[in-house]
Amino acid sequence: MKTFSRLILLLACVWAACRHATAQAYSQQSFQVLNLASHPRGAALGESQTIADSTDLFAWMTAPAMLNGNNTRRAAFGFQSLREGMTYSSATMVLALRRQYPLGIGIRYLNYGKMDATDASGQSTGTFRAADYVIEIGSAHRMGNYGIGLTAKWVNSQIAEYGAHGFAMDLNAVFIHPTADFHFSVLLKNIGFATAAVGQSTTPLPFDARISSIFKPAHMPVRFYLTLSRLHDWQQTKGIEGASEWLSHTGVGADILLHKAFQLQVGFDGQRNQSLRYRDFSHRAGWSLGFRLLLRRLQVSYALSGYQAGYPRHFWGLQIHW
Repeated sequence: MKTFSRLILLLACVWAACRHATAQAYSQQSFQVLNLASHPRGAALGESQTIADSTDLFAWMTAPAMLNGNNTRRAAFGFQSLREGMTYSSATMVLALRRQYPLGIGIRYLNYGKMDATDASGQSTGTFRAADYVIEIGSAHRMGNYGIGLTAKWVNSQIAEYGAHGFAMDLNAVFIHPTADFHFSVLLKNIGFATAAVGQSTTPLPFDARISSIFKPAHMPVRFYLTLSRLHDWQQTKGIEGASEWLSHTGVGADILLHKAFQLQVGFDGQRNQSLRYRDFSHRAGWSLGFRLLLRRLQVSYALSGYQAGYPRHFWGLQIHW
């Protein structure tokens, strides 16, 4: 308990140090690929949710303290097709170098596709490509009912011959109730800095301070998720006040456990709902649905996320065991 209290104090100090440096508007932050859900289940429950599930290999990428050393001999993949030829892919696996300190490895790739290049007069000069990459390595340690985790990330953004890099880490502490199905998590996400080529300016990484709770009533086949995000900068979204401001920091989700081999997910991301609202209409922005099918050596997951009217996002995932 004393060790965990010291860890919470350390997280609070890091939070305070990052708060001033990262008090930037959402649109002024770089490497937004770090804010994308790494897998379909995370997208279905709301992109800010922490996943605590030993059967979900992607869980550690939402919060590194959830890394489980029993998840070896498994690999997971995710794929999302976006508009205008854009695609988003992810993959992860876990290595058990030491049982007390499992090592997670993850890769994310956002491909913006092929674009037309023009000169100053607007004449076509050919085409170019743009993409973002994220490579992350995480580890965790469990101390009774408490856990700590850290993820180190390298992120690269490439637009034609221009590029920028960033280095970040996630710090996470979690409490797991000894008898009830309850988790409480504190997460400091994307602590780091960006670098750019000579003569180019940089903007801060999308730092986020979150607290999350997960609870399943004993006799109800539903697991509830609640997250408060961007706590370091409560007034980050300009023009939003009162209840709408609270809503923009809130994410809720639910796992509906229909069968031990089949689950449904529903989620709501308040930040996305408020950011994409137009003339008091959200057009289903922020809402998401999904399912997960669990077989003996295979898992299939799917998420449907609302961003704009008439064009939802489809996210597919596959996890294999051997």
